[in-house]
Amino acid sequence: MLAGPGVHLLLQRDAAPPPPQVVTGFQVSVLRLANSPGRGLVRVRPDGHVGFQCGADDPAGLTDWLALIGVASHPVRV
Repeated sequence: MLAGPGVHLLLQRDAAPPPPQVVTGFQVSVLRLANSPGRGLVRVRPDGHVGFQCGADDPAGLTDWLALIGVASHPVRV
């Protein structure tokens, strides 16, 4: 799944799902890592490198980062 184009969000087992408005379209895929306990997530850039990671749920940081790389048109605050 990570071989496809776009941004990949890797959620740890107990992480909250991202807001629906940031995962619309074909540019963002969300994968839950069922064997990785925790509430963090890793954001993988389109070039395959880790763009950001955090150990806790951070919806504002996620939307800001997606806006920064051009996947979201502007930051979406929840």
